Amino acid sequence: MDARRLTHRFVREGRRYLWTDAFAVMNLLMVGEHEAAVRHIECVHASLAHHRDDATPHAGEWLPGASAEHPTSGGMRIGKPLRDRQSHEPMDEEEEWERDGQYFHYICKWCEALSEAARHSGIGRFRTWAQELLEVATRAFVVAPTRMVWKMSCDLTRVAVPAMGQSDPLDGYVTALQLGCHEIAATYAPMVHGRDWTTSDPLGIGGLLRIADRLDRTVSAEVAETESTRALRACVLHGAYRGLRMYLRSDPLVRPASARLPFRELGLAIGVCAVREARQVEEFRVAADAIVGFWSDRENHSSPTWTDHVDINSVMLATAMLHGIGDRSSDASGGTDNSK
Repeated sequence: MDARRLTHRFVREGRRYLWTDAFAVMNLLMVGEHEAAVRHIECVHASLAHHRDDATPHAGEWLPGASAEHPTSGGMRIGKPLRDRQSHEPMDEEEEWERDGQYFHYICKWCEALSEAARHSGIGRFRTWAQELLEVATRAFVVAPTRMVWKMSCDLTRVAVPAMGQSDPLDGYVTALQLGCHEIAATYAPMVHGRDWTTSDPLGIGGLLRIADRLDRTVSAEVAETESTRALRACVLHGAYRGLRMYLRSDPLVRPASARLPFRELGLAIGVCAVREARQVEEFRVAADAIVGFWSDRENHSSPTWTDHVDINSVMLATAMLHGIGDRSSDASGGTDNSK
């Protein structure tokens, strides 16, 4: 299976979806296709930094505060299929999953992609755009000194889902450190220290592992290590390892494809590969290889759990392959739906 081809197929045929687009940009950078990554960033901003085509009377306009010079200053839409819920519409929890808006953790992922693009290409404006994006997201999503919301409307004027994502403050803190936004990092600091980060959700575990890796690399490159950052990284890894062992005790990897969610499992595999200490734990390494091997098998791509989310599944499989996980010899199917 060819990671480049999987990524290019999504870039060429897929629907714009911020999470998947961020991974696609980082995949292109990993294989040295810097010009393709820059073009894709421009394509994503042309779509997700603008109002939806069905968002009358502002259809297709820049999100409030954004412009060609500052495309991320209005935030970044998720890319869900349905328009975001309007203020007069009642909440339907099931339908809300399909409604557009802005997610904080997706914004942090796009900040990471922009930061990586700046590092690989030497184009400084990408880092500036990431800083501007994090700044506007912090103003919108942080609603109290120790409280964030999970989802906002497309124009960032209304709270769509008031619950707080478990690792959103942590994502914001590490992203701020990575971007040199120390005042913004201080906003998240009260929400991240002394917390139990344990989760048994595979995508959440993978996210914690990648955050630990980003924190490690940020401390090396951007900020001096302190007792606080050492303690935070240790706490994050403790929660990830505890959650991973809980997850594996249920034998999830023996289930058929129809009972598994590829992108969530692949997020776990990517996280394991990102952290040196995790790779050295045999049960974790074996699980990561098994996940990628399973979803590299074309026979498992006929399952609705693959086809219903084929874009995000394909791009995250490509990411896992580029990290050297699993069997990369098979081929993969393509498609255009990447709902999440």
